[in-house]
Amino acid sequence: MALVNKIGQLKTAFGKEVAGSSRAPEQFDYAYDSAWNLNWRTNNLLKQQLQVNNLNQLTSGSRTGTLTSKGSDRRNVPPFSTS
Repeated sequence: MALVNKIGQLKTAFGKEVAGSSRAPEQFDYAYDSAWNLNWRTNNLLKQQLQVNNLNQLTSGSRTGTLTSKGSDRRNVPPFSTS
């Protein structure tokens, strides 16, 4: 399911199980600045903020929280990390 703002930008998206219960790792929210640039996005506990300059160019970003990944894989997959 997804919700958009009046100009068609994604505001909220969320996943559900077949039975209808919410999937915690799939709860997304988005916020935009006055120039319609993506300013914030969240995925459950992970929060990301993006900054742009006066030319609307992405200049920096920051994050707090953790990213939740859920699933199963029977292959030998090495762990991953972000920095």
